[in-house]
Amino acid sequence: MGRLNNVLGQVRTYLKDLGPTQKLLVASLCVIVGMTMFLVTQYAGRGKLVELMAEDPQQPVLATLRSAGFKVETREGKIMVPASDRAAAIAQLSEAGKLPSDSTLLFGNLIGVQDWRNSAEKDRQQFIFALQNELGRVIGQFRDVRSASVIIHAPEVAGLGRASREPTASVTIFTSSGAPPAQATIDAAARLVAGARSGLMVRNVSVIDGSTGRSRKVTDDGDMVSSSYLEHQTVVERETREKLESLLSYIPGVMVAVTAQVDVTKVNSQIQKHLPKGEGTVSLVRRTEASSTSQSEASRAAEPGIRSNTQMDINQASGSTGTKLDTEDTVEEMQNAIGVETTQRLDPRGMPTALAASINVPEDFVELLVRRSRGEGGEATQVARADLDAKFAEIEKQIVNSVQPHLKTRLDGGSTNAGEVFVSMVPIPIGTLQSGVSEAGFLGVLSNGQLAMGGGVIEKVVLGALAMVAVVMMLMMVKRTGKQTELPTAQELVGVPPALALDADVIGEAEERDAPMAGIEIGEDDVKVQKMLEQVSELVEANPEGAANLLQRWIQVEE
Repeated sequence: MGRLNNVLGQVRTYLKDLGPTQKLLVASLCVIVGMTMFLVTQYAGRGKLVELMAEDPQQPVLATLRSAGFKVETREGKIMVPASDRAAAIAQLSEAGKLPSDSTLLFGNLIGVQDWRNSAEKDRQQFIFALQNELGRVIGQFRDVRSASVIIHAPEVAGLGRASREPTASVTIFTSSGAPPAQATIDAAARLVAGARSGLMVRNVSVIDGSTGRSRKVTDDGDMVSSSYLEHQTVVERETREKLESLLSYIPGVMVAVTAQVDVTKVNSQIQKHLPKGEGTVSLVRRTEASSTSQSEASRAAEPGIRSNTQMDINQASGSTGTKLDTEDTVEEMQNAIGVETTQRLDPRGMPTALAASINVPEDFVELLVRRSRGEGGEATQVARADLDAKFAEIEKQIVNSVQPHLKTRLDGGSTNAGEVFVSMVPIPIGTLQSGVSEAGFLGVLSNGQLAMGGGVIEKVVLGALAMVAVVMMLMMVKRTGKQTELPTAQELVGVPPALALDADVIGEAEERDAPMAGIEIGEDDVKVQKMLEQVSELVEANPEGAANLLQRWIQVEE
């Protein structure tokens, strides 16, 4: 502290000798150094951004991270976060259920350097160990989680003829407060581990509460519906209200209230129907048997000669064929298959069934619009109630037409519910407004936040402009300081002293005055004696007994 005071004292001493221009130059240098340090802290103090995952348009990852307070940027389709916040960002996405279906990409760079001399089994084990540590570190970033341990059993791929075994995993969670972790934390941890390993199902992940030593059940996908009616109703009302407030932000002081009715009942239905022939029902031949029988009988013809021909058939020629019988039997056994179409429908619902919005418009805003339509710049005359009501009726129609499409809901039968909108004019002052909303000028644009759309670019431009102004001022001061200032001569400052008279008795007058101080010559022995007396006085005050003993040795009594 003493050295700092000495340095500050020297600085003040040297500053007193400087002129006004030099002091301004020093002040400008201090301002420039301060702004330079500010720029250095702005750019050098930023953490290095690392890749989190590829941007997925189906998942609102950016909105989730930004609402949680993370600094997120997108570069070439990749989501970038600071390296120190990567684990916390993954934990936040897992708790919010916004992780992609395959989160293996998040753990692809766990193994830094692998030796080519290692076997494939050793590299696989190292990857599993690193994956377990990474998962435990990410789960440890969950809310109210002190630490977590992950163990994954991933058997080798079975060869031909060998039964394959599914991978399993266990997660042990230790909470900071000692209380059991929330069910959402259990489900998020199980799904994070299951998504990090190919082929690992959620049902094969066991979650253990390390604080109580109890096993926790992971919620199945079919059971993940809205936890309660009030919770889901609050979410729908908040999102709808924010949307309407953004839509009506051009009205200063507008108030919006939304009431929603939601359906959180779980519907599980199964429909089974038989299909007609040709559309799923078929009849096929299962077995066919065929038999064929052929039978014929020959007859004798008449013979010429003197013998009797009584029993002979003279109508047939000699050697003709007799009776012939052919029989053919075919038996077919058919197999019929009736087509059945089964449709299983699992609807977790959760959609709103009715929405109602109440919108309050300040009366001052309506009065301002009436004055603008008249061309009045100030509050010269009182606006009549009839004019206010007429203008409000016009505004009400515009608000209803713009809000009504955002309140439509779909019911089970396919019909739609248009929703209800109530617009009221309330006598609430909104402060002194300018001559118009569009006439607010540059300051109005700043107040509406339109200039802020540039984000950090505007800040950097303004900061750079200030730095350039400071540099220009410094150069101007240096230029002025470089000019040689013509100093007045001694004669001009004090004038020419008058000549002394030769007959003046100046020496005699000087001798008559008393000397201000008489000179005393002090020798080395006198200083030594004075110093010894001071030391003896200090010794007497600090230690009287020791001083007395010392004096007894020094003092010698003369007889």
